[in-house]
Amino acid sequence: MAMRSIAPTILHLCMSGLLLLLPACNGVFSDLYDTPPPEERTATFGFRNHDEATHRGQLYLDVVSYREWTFIDLHRRATVTTPIPTGLTSKWDGRSGWSYHQVTWPDTYEERDVVPADSVPEPEAWDFALHHYDVRTHNGAALATEFTSLDELLAHGDRAELLARPFTGDVDTRHYAYYDLTGIYNYYIGYHHTKVNLLLSEWMDMNVKNPPPTYTLSRRVYLLRLPDGTHAALHFRDYMSPAGAKGYVTIDYVYPY
Repeated sequence: MAMRSIAPTILHLCMSGLLLLLPACNGVFSDLYDTPPPEERTATFGFRNHDEATHRGQLYLDVVSYREWTFIDLHRRATVTTPIPTGLTSKWDGRSGWSYHQVTWPDTYEERDVVPADSVPEPEAWDFALHHYDVRTHNGAALATEFTSLDELLAHGDRAELLARPFTGDVDTRHYAYYDLTGIYNYYIGYHHTKVNLLLSEWMDMNVKNPPPTYTLSRRVYLLRLPDGTHAALHFRDYMSPAGAKGYVTIDYVYPY
């Protein structure tokens, strides 16, 4: 997903001084800070429609906030949402927290301030996690397939051939996952320090060349390899609620695949 790298483009557009662009830029930032519509406040999130015979089901997740992680346990079909800590309770590990970068268009990041914080508390068991549209795995790895639906994967995919392909693991990031956008007009953006699976996070791209932004799903089915040797097939089907609010992700899955 391109959302982590589009901030400089947004800033270039919104700071250009062209008054005609101001309404569009306001639209850009309202997209970044969606508030849940009334019907979403009572929605049922988590696993649903799981079929024991086919191992297929669906996840519906509220990942609107940039300051939380939602951890998904495919084995137990459970989810846990955890806030990112805002301070230190013990000695700093030198990695966790967030940092503020002075961003120069199009893609130069100068780290200015680091805010140490505790590492994000993780549940005892989890397989992958979402931070808004960012995705990480629990010591796993991912593969992007050429299929665009689970039906297509199951009907035409050669499982042995797919699983023999190279999978991509997570990487450490310091200017990828948004944390604080309050200084965005001054090109000053806070990013959460975290591991991210860059390939799996490509499930959605946001383009802001002509505001307001446009969102494009990759439509591809991804395979997730777990440390215990099992695999899941994931199809990120939507990023909006039925009411059209962004940050509500629907994932069709097969586990085990």
